[in-house]
Amino acid sequence: MTGLHDVLQHPSIWRASDTLQQESCAQQTQQHTATGFSQLDKELPHQGWPQNELSEWLSPQWGIGELQLLSPALAQLSQQQRWIVWISPPWQPYGPALIQQGVNIDNVLLIYAKTNSEKLWAMETCLQSGACSMVLGWPNNVLPQQIKRLHLAAKKGNSWCLLMRHSDYAQHASPAPLRIMARMAGAHVELRLIKRRGSWTSHWIQFPNLLTAQFTSTKPTTISTKSVSPDVTQGSVKTQPFVPANFIPTLHAPILRDQ
Repeated sequence: MTGLHDVLQHPSIWRASDTLQQESCAQQTQQHTATGFSQLDKELPHQGWPQNELSEWLSPQWGIGELQLLSPALAQLSQQQRWIVWISPPWQPYGPALIQQGVNIDNVLLIYAKTNSEKLWAMETCLQSGACSMVLGWPNNVLPQQIKRLHLAAKKGNSWCLLMRHSDYAQHASPAPLRIMARMAGAHVELRLIKRRGSWTSHWIQFPNLLTAQFTSTKPTTISTKSVSPDVTQGSVKTQPFVPANFIPTLHAPILRDQ
């Protein structure tokens, strides 16, 4: 009598594990950025942050340690001759702390957009330009179709898009391949991968010894002007002298329409 194991070996039998294995082999050549935290690398597909797709970072509030967790990746990506773009962050990044963590702030660009449509337009434009290694954006509301469009732009430009959203959106469906949930647990920061390729939701990963350097500042700064490479934007923009730059669009951006 033929056993179940022998039946499953027949070439006409489709097995989900075969598909996952084939996809894994096909993706081995993709480059990924180490997170700097071994416990997090073990949980991520390919042991690091992706470099050419969209990921979601979901948090109940900002300033609870997300920059400390991202600083090793920021330091690595900032060594490329491409921009790391911050679009409408809720706080002013603190240059000296970024420098202390090894971030080359000459390659950091800060963009402020007036409307949600302009935020999405700026994200898509930067991602698909090929001139940016990473784009972090804080749009207010994003539809699944818009997330998919940003993901495709990241693929086209070989850029990592990090979509920063409130944790309430964790209950909403999303086409993002990777979704990270953050929270405070006492004095510690915890992360959970609520969506990832090839595996189920992870357990909560604790980071008890994050650096306490000040990464943000609310102090006003003097404004000067200079030009930004036309690969990303057009014309002259206003920038802050200490860098990263403070880009304020002078024209209304095209609406990122649902397609």
